[in-house]
Amino acid sequence: VRVTGSETNTLVQALQMAQAHFNFDLSKPGQAQLLLDQMTTAGRAGVIELEDLSQAFAASAANAKRAGLSFEETLAIYEAFGTSTTKDRLGTLVSSTLAVFTNANYMKEAQKATGVRFFHAKGEQRAALDVIADIKQSYDKLTTDKDRFRFISKAFGKADKDTIIGINEALKAGTLEQITEIVARIRSASGTIEGNLDESMDN
Repeated sequence: VRVTGSETNTLVQALQMAQAHFNFDLSKPGQAQLLLDQMTTAGRAGVIELEDLSQAFAASAANAKRAGLSFEETLAIYEAFGTSTTKDRLGTLVSSTLAVFTNANYMKEAQKATGVRFFHAKGEQRAALDVIADIKQSYDKLTTDKDRFRFISKAFGKADKDTIIGINEALKAGTLEQITEIVARIRSASGTIEGNLDESMDN
């Protein structure tokens, strides 16, 4: 509470949502502490704080998991997308974006238009961020707004509005790099709260 500035109930709700959607065992020693370290670090990397996470998880964590995203990657996407919409609609935007990886029709159209494989040769689903990175390689070769508009329309034109907005955000310059950077920070977040405790208690 001291380090994060969040109420106890807020911390508990964030932990419960992480447990429910990503199958963490909160009875495991140190697990709750690590999750709070990671969520706190994610919030400091962007604009989505602990109090925003429960609503975002509720709206999009199921699609994130079906798309093969880890807990750390899901947090990073929240932060990377955090300035592109309002906090109360963030989960909806992320969920709609990830529908490209969970909706068979969306996936089929995107794969056909871009030529990017969504599955490995043996049938395993490829990592969502790797797929987006491959699509971005083709997208970045386009030189005019007209060509980029045609590319998005052909690949994702049959998707809903939020999906198209989210894909545009994901393909925007710097977004994938930001996600990768935040994931790295989250994965090395252990000890964050303990390290800040003395300063917070003295404040």
